[in-house]
Amino acid sequence: MARFTVDEQTELLKLRPEHADELFRLTDVHREWLSQWFAWPADVRTPADSLAFIRRLNGEWRDDQGLGLGLFIDGRLMGVLELSGLDSKDRCGRLGFWLAPAAGGRGRMTRACELLAGWAFEQAGLNRLEIRTTVDNTRGKAVPERLGFRLEGVARQAKRLEGRYADVAVYAMLASQWHEMKRLARHIGY
Repeated sequence: MARFTVDEQTELLKLRPEHADELFRLTDVHREWLSQWFAWPADVRTPADSLAFIRRLNGEWRDDQGLGLGLFIDGRLMGVLELSGLDSKDRCGRLGFWLAPAAGGRGRMTRACELLAGWAFEQAGLNRLEIRTTVDNTRGKAVPERLGFRLEGVARQAKRLEGRYADVAVYAMLASQWHEMKRLARHIGY
């Protein structure tokens, strides 16, 4: 089972069917907030929809295509991370994430994404990892920027959200950059 320790209170766990009700409640409570950045909340109307999402993620894990994890703080589900493209012939993956607003601002998602990016490069053998977020999502953009991902450009009106089109910032990290950053961090004692 996929499990990563982020800090003393926070861990990443592979989402399982028994998390469906909790994931639905978290989505439902934060539906309006999530809809600012994502189109998918409109399609999550019942716990069965959350269960279908979890089953899709687990199928991708079983088929070596992707990995879906819940971010748990003190045992409570507070967010989701999804790594896709593990089976890409180009070895190019994408990392997506969201965190309940009350759990933000403490660096947890940045550390969680750092762990998952490290796993993607070092264990899954990806050569490139992208993080995409709408340009007006300040917290969403802060994660790849803190991790040293390079802003490669803005895809104009690439996402449709609640009847409007949003520009999407495309960040990327290459395996060679990741390994060099980690080597330098070890060299200077971080």
